[in-house]
Amino acid sequence: MTRKSTDIIFTKQKLHRKQMRTMKKLWAIALLIAGLTACQSSGNKNTQSSEHSETAVEFTDAQTYVSDDGQYRFSVRFKNPENIRVKEISKGKTYDLTITRAASGAKYSDNEGNVFWTKGDGFMWMKNDELITSGSLLESTFTGNYITNDYLKRNEGYDWVAVKVKRTGKDQLLFQVRSRADKKKPTCTWDEKAFRESDKRYYAYVDDNKILFTFSGDTLTIEAESEAGNNALHFFCSGGASLAGKYFKTDEALDPEQVDPTVFSKVLKLQDIGFNITATRNNGMSEVTISPFGLEIDNRPVTHQVEGSITDAEIEDLNADGSPEVLIYSRSDGSGSYGNVLAYSVNNRKSMSDVYFPPVSGNPDLNKGYMGHDEFRVVENYLVQRFPIYNEGDSNAQPTGGIRQITYKLVNGEASRLFEVKDIVHFEGN
Repeated sequence: MTRKSTDIIFTKQKLHRKQMRTMKKLWAIALLIAGLTACQSSGNKNTQSSEHSETAVEFTDAQTYVSDDGQYRFSVRFKNPENIRVKEISKGKTYDLTITRAASGAKYSDNEGNVFWTKGDGFMWMKNDELITSGSLLESTFTGNYITNDYLKRNEGYDWVAVKVKRTGKDQLLFQVRSRADKKKPTCTWDEKAFRESDKRYYAYVDDNKILFTFSGDTLTIEAESEAGNNALHFFCSGGASLAGKYFKTDEALDPEQVDPTVFSKVLKLQDIGFNITATRNNGMSEVTISPFGLEIDNRPVTHQVEGSITDAEIEDLNADGSPEVLIYSRSDGSGSYGNVLAYSVNNRKSMSDVYFPPVSGNPDLNKGYMGHDEFRVVENYLVQRFPIYNEGDSNAQPTGGIRQITYKLVNGEASRLFEVKDIVHFEGN
């Protein structure tokens, strides 16, 4: 069968529990539909390109990309996750492109060899595999660093809080709150992905409370829609401080001698038990600290050294025993980007124990053609792992063997709980 060219996107909004469960069900259904559609698809999915006569097709608002040398500007609109319309503004030419398989990023092409390839905020514009230009998404109004007024008096000993804003996807921003950490413990630490509500406003949910991020000129305002939400914004700060307030954009990098070095921070709660997960980076390793709260006996934090960087974390009651599991996903540095899972399971609400995740490299049923680029997500009560399959001679950026998807269930082992392979699905490439 031929895999549907669009990948199932491993993202979900942090909504309240009912919404999250609904999204997981939809994600599982989408996996099934993708597999069925893949069996029916055939032929080249690239569309005919080039100078396009305008039609009445509905497209999203344009995103503007600018080359590093300033010579090229591209207006990009999405028809759907598979198809985009790229307008080369300087020449007035328009191209309709369709998504094609890529080891990383989102790659769109047509039958005439035109390629628009995005990776994060960056892009490449190519013709017949030759690079014409490269650059980045024009997001000068939102992304960057925002500070409280006290940051300007930091050399006088004042405490301060800052917000780093990064783009993590279409209509999605990552807000990372950091504060001064050279004289005392940081006042506020928080990472949250927020989703676009309007041109200048993004939103996220914290414990069912809607949190708003509003941009106005060089000012970012963080606030809650309700009083309960305002109380929730105190949770991520100490000493009675709150995340709510106004922050002002600065063109400077945050003071490296003072800023909290935490690179990942996430708080997860389920069944009245929670985990505060933080990570710092040093010499290619991440030091991950998991601090549980709400356990009846043992709430001591644990620390692990993990190769590479932490990409995300999730919580779910995988074995439906009334106590949750926490899963932390990591990715190694370098071109391979090999993924791994660090997990803990709560024992009868009293303490927690580590869960063994078997590496793909040690399983001959799974490791043929495996070269990393893993993605992980909890779906219902299972852990799902996906990665591209490489045939002999494939370059790291161009796997041709399709996608392997592995579903794991949580089981009791002799010494501890572990993830056991439940089923394996292979989506073949074109």
